[in-house]
Amino acid sequence: MEVFIQLTFYVGVPAVETAMRTAKEIFEEQGIQFTPNQVYDSSQSVESLYQRGVATHQEHMGDTFEYQSDDPDAEETQLERLITEYHWGAIYNRPTLSAKDRALCALSAMTVTTGRYATVSRGP
Repeated sequence: MEVFIQLTFYVGVPAVETAMRTAKEIFEEQGIQFTPNQVYDSSQSVESLYQRGVATHQEHMGDTFEYQSDDPDAEETQLERLITEYHWGAIYNRPTLSAKDRALCALSAMTVTTGRYATVSRGP
């Protein structure tokens, strides 16, 4: 479950939802009982998620916020804030996966995505 959640930003929500449905179907066919743990604290404020996301992003990527737009209403600014809140603040701070596990998720997703786009761009 945590791998699927981690992959959300790399492969997209529809792909992750499909993967989770497929896994559920396979588990049911095999008679595997699985109840995921709820580890997300829904009482967190958006601002606390953002601040946690900034800290986590800087810890792993360094200070890459220097290119942000000064316009808080710019689409780029709003998208960056959403990514910081959701990916870095909420998803990346879930307790189950290690930093190495997360890096492997990213590398795997980028490898598959790159291969898919390379195949599409080459044509038949």
